[in-house]
Amino acid sequence: MGTLHISDTDLARDPYSVLAKVEGRPISACIASAKASGSKLILDEGFAKDVEEGIKERSQPWNPPCWD
Repeated sequence: MGTLHISDTDLARDPYSVLAKVEGRPISACIASAKASGSKLILDEGFAKDVEEGIKERSQPWNPPCWD
């Protein structure tokens, strides 16, 4: 990620946000890689549902701080 230089004046005048790009592989790519490497991975029929529920359990609503 690059460096952004902002003057104190600009920082005080304009609101700024920092966005991070998250790198990763889709679960389908992980499964394909496991199969290609000869893994004995066994997924039951509810696997996708379990993954979605796990994501929902760990997801939190974003409540940005108030700058007043």
